[in-house]
Amino acid sequence: MGIPFDNRWCILRTAGPRTISLTWSLCRAGIAAWTPSQVRSIRRGRHCAITTEVPLLPTFVFAPAADLSVLGRLAIDPLSPHPQFSLFRWGDGVVTISEPELHRLAEAEDALRPKPIAPAGKRAGQPIAVGSEVRIPEGPFGGMTGVVQQSDGRMTLVAFGNILDVKIETFLLQESGVLDTPALTGTAA
Repeated sequence: MGIPFDNRWCILRTAGPRTISLTWSLCRAGIAAWTPSQVRSIRRGRHCAITTEVPLLPTFVFAPAADLSVLGRLAIDPLSPHPQFSLFRWGDGVVTISEPELHRLAEAEDALRPKPIAPAGKRAGQPIAVGSEVRIPEGPFGGMTGVVQQSDGRMTLVAFGNILDVKIETFLLQESGVLDTPALTGTAA
């Protein structure tokens, strides 16, 4: 049974602490390796905290199945410049996964990213004009579009149809423009 390798990814296994360094090493070598990760602040000592990238799935790195032959050679090469790894196997073959499955992991990674903080001076910005259409890019109302009912620059009241009115911090909104509601004119047919 042949598996088409277009848009398929193979799974590499390594030691947990080597997950990020393997990903970076393969990327520097021209292989589009990826592992879901997040940046965390870790305390070092009593007064020092550092930020570091940590894997969400330690030991797992994903690489395009199109590079399988190169990865197979690197995995068994004792002089490989990359951290030691192996190909994830099942039975007689190498396990591959589809790109949509990786997209689900990427979405989970995005969900763990910290929410945006308003840039300096943006919290008390300019109010948005009443009647403007705004879009909420992320959060519980992410992707929704509404109409501004009132705004003081810091908070904006947005109406989503006749169903829901929500107060949202102004810096989180993207202006789409002013809604033009044409006047009803003409004669009945």
